[in-house]
Amino acid sequence: PWNAPARGETNIDELALVCPACHSELHEHHLTLIRGPDGHWSTRAATPDEIAPNRPNRSPPDRRDPSPQP
Repeated sequence: PWNAPARGETNIDELALVCPACHSELHEHHLTLIRGPDGHWSTRAATPDEIAPNRPNRSPPDRRDPSPQP
């Protein structure tokens, strides 16, 4: 991840599109996607400098209509 200590690059040739569930699994299990010489993707255990810091839980935005302002 770009915010991990290793500062992953945003390189279009190295990006992989994954669904939200798979993305969560990668983070939850500290895995890294790697592309082999044949172009197929696999996973391996992430090294400590590839693990992004935990983000604080965010509250959902307040969806109430704002009160009218004078």
